[in-house]
Amino acid sequence: MRVICLLLLLSACDGESTGAGRPVAPAPLASAPDPCRGTALDLDELVERCRLDTAPPPSALHVELVPADPVIGSGESIPLAVRMTNVTSKPLPVTLRSSYFLAKLDPGEARAADDCANDMIDGVKILPPVRVVLEPGGTLTKHVELKATFEAGGKADAMMFCDATARPLPPGRYPLEVTVPLDDAATPRVLRASVTIR
Repeated sequence: MRVICLLLLLSACDGESTGAGRPVAPAPLASAPDPCRGTALDLDELVERCRLDTAPPPSALHVELVPADPVIGSGESIPLAVRMTNVTSKPLPVTLRSSYFLAKLDPGEARAADDCANDMIDGVKILPPVRVVLEPGGTLTKHVELKATFEAGGKADAMMFCDATARPLPPGRYPLEVTVPLDDAATPRVLRASVTIR
């Protein structure tokens, strides 16, 4: 009988209890309000606090062209890949702000000085703005088509679009630039490589 009474006494003294004899759960901590959520927001006040994530630095997000030294036949096309790798030990948010990955092959002397050309037509692939989170070691890949051609001849119309025809680039080595829309427009990240055309 004494043992039973002792157990009841310990149960009654074990912290604060409700009428049902159960401990009272601590009240949850109030979370801070989200400054970027509401019904009457002022954009001028929120422009800094609610802006999109800035682009990860090169020390966190490694960006490379695959293959690094493309080889392509004259007049042909090959697929390239822009591969972004999270080289940190934590999840990494990545925001692509623009809709374009631009692969631009400079034809150099192959294009006459008076030729008009659509400089933004080589290798453009449309991609809607997107935000992802890369796990440590995770990769994000974008495929871009590279053509060993250049536009020559023709005239620009009223909308500045050139009706030049595509011609094969002669064999040689040509500089390639691929613009990756990770950063603000003022500081885009550009991959540079040398393309061999055979």
